Amino acid sequence: GIGRLLSPEQLNRKLVHVSGYNWSYGRNQALEQVYNLVYGGIDSLGITDRATELTTLMSTVVVAMANETSCPIVSNDFSKPQSERTLFTAVELGSTPNSDPAAIRANIQLLHERLWGESLPINHPEVMRPLNYLTLFGLPGSQLANRQLLAAPLNYADLKT
Repeated sequence: GIGRLLSPEQLNRKLVHVSGYNWSYGRNQALEQVYNLVYGGIDSLGITDRATELTTLMSTVVVAMANETSCPIVSNDFSKPQSERTLFTAVELGSTPNSDPAAIRANIQLLHERLWGESLPINHPEVMRPLNYLTLFGLPGSQLANRQLLAAPLNYADLKT
């Protein structure tokens, strides 16, 4: 959502619309039934006002959602033929920054538009940055250690292609 906090129902609908994935525990919708009150929903009895600002407790629901849905979303999308995918339409499972950087860059651009609703040029820094991360983390371990990634913040200037 832009400008306001989404209700649990709205966030669930957005997740399904964007990814095609329905987050649930068995027959219970995670956002609407399990985490409804924790994420600021109402029960029309004791809680009748929706939360308007994100709290620390609510943010844990968002983290849980990211952790529990990201792998199934990617797996489900890659299980379909490329022409039927919703998120990874420009790449194949074996695409790497070395084998097909143009396809990966195009897919990052498509993801940015699908997830954020913003169309960016193919060489925009917000499109290039994830590709640069993929390229950097594809280096052999010794080269990564030499860059001291674990000890220091990442310097974007080092990632320019």
